[in-house]
Amino acid sequence: NTLSGAALVSAAEHFDREVRPVLEAPAGCECGAVARQLLAQRMLVPEETDEPAILRRRYASGRADRRCLQLTVLPTLRCNFRCAYCFEPHRAADLGREQFDRIRELVAHKASEIERLELTWFGGEPMLAHLRIREWSRELLRLAEARRINYRAGMVTNGYLMGPEHLETLAAARVKALQITLDGPRRTHDSRRVLAGGGPTYDRILRNLEALRESRLPVRVALRVNLDKDNAAGVEELLADLSARRLNEWCRVYFARVERPTRHCGGCPSSLYDCAEFSTKLVALSGLLLRQGFSWDGKPVLRKNFCGAGLPNSFVVDARGDLFQCWHDVGHRELAVGSLDEGPRLSRSPYASLSPFDDPECLGCGVLPLCMGGCPYYRLRHPGPGRRCVELRFNLKRHLSLAFSRELGREAAAC
Repeated sequence: NTLSGAALVSAAEHFDREVRPVLEAPAGCECGAVARQLLAQRMLVPEETDEPAILRRRYASGRADRRCLQLTVLPTLRCNFRCAYCFEPHRAADLGREQFDRIRELVAHKASEIERLELTWFGGEPMLAHLRIREWSRELLRLAEARRINYRAGMVTNGYLMGPEHLETLAAARVKALQITLDGPRRTHDSRRVLAGGGPTYDRILRNLEALRESRLPVRVALRVNLDKDNAAGVEELLADLSARRLNEWCRVYFARVERPTRHCGGCPSSLYDCAEFSTKLVALSGLLLRQGFSWDGKPVLRKNFCGAGLPNSFVVDARGDLFQCWHDVGHRELAVGSLDEGPRLSRSPYASLSPFDDPECLGCGVLPLCMGGCPYYRLRHPGPGRRCVELRFNLKRHLSLAFSRELGREAAAC
């Protein structure tokens, strides 16, 4: 049941013996143990239950929640890589001291209403500004501790500057989560994610990952693999290399399809997956992860909202001090919802008025509680059937089947 998040497996004879009679004559039938379990997990739903109303309330509560301030900060728009599919414009723009003071003032202004500060360092390549990240993080940490605000920090980085000499920055900035991208084994990755002046990057990233593991810093690493039809065949070789280095015991790997969200993605290959195609590919890739000893969480996650776009306390701060509500809008000043000088002006945010409940396609989809309408950026900027959807719309049954097989394997191993 996608509304409750429950997933149960039942033998067919249980359905015929206990569930079918309840469905055929609910008023005069006494529920057995199986039917009571299905009612508890909302697999069976009383006729008077208004499930869309429950979902609307969940969505509204997420939209109104101001307890968490989510800040994605770009200390620089500069990048040391030149990836063909990058959606951002790379400019020689850096966040200055005066602009950071405005960020600190924004946090202080929100302090009375928030319980958590979730900070993500982004770019460009954020580690090009690692000294500023170190200094500014310490100031934000002091502010959070003084106001008793729970502080969480993460970073999206290409991993090239994540060597032993920079680990002090991660510790000082209290970064506990990293996202690093590898687009295949050495020859594939080095043809797609190259240095700005040309040159390979794969081996250095892998050495940095091994050094980070040996440092024992409390950092969770998610390795993102951006896929299209040109590089998908190399995934097995990549996972084998990571496993040989025992990184499968420490890193989580996930897959994302290459898209063209902005006009800056001019170098994208023509052989892109659509969402339905990629959903089929993901099931096979998830099985490959399990066979190579990587962790994989098979249970879909319920959402109140798809992402921070449109939420009252979620902002992206670019290196020029402009405020946005979506990563894809960064660098396009005309799409800003404010600036550090003037503060956020959410009346200008087109994402705030979007709702999946205004979309008949979403209302008729059983996966809505798992995606809450999908990507607001695509809904707004690139409307069209399926453009905003998540893969679970197309592969949920196969996804759950794989998760069930994994659980059977665990039970067998424990016997």
